[in-house]
Amino acid sequence: MFLKHVARAYPDQELHLVMDNYATHKKQEVRDWLADNPRITVHCTSTSASWMNLVEVWFGIVER
Repeated sequence: MFLKHVARAYPDQELHLVMDNYATHKKQEVRDWLADNPRITVHCTSTSASWMNLVEVWFGIVER
């Protein structure tokens, strides 16, 4: 599982993952794993918005 790989790669850090609103993160196995790993927070983009546009807006804010 991708999340386990990321968690092992960064064992001592709080992680924030930006994901599209795909149904994978809604699977019970993934939800259970995330509940057991509270240092990892998932942020999902809106289904009606382009996630790339949101990332560009965020980087624009960071650059200011």
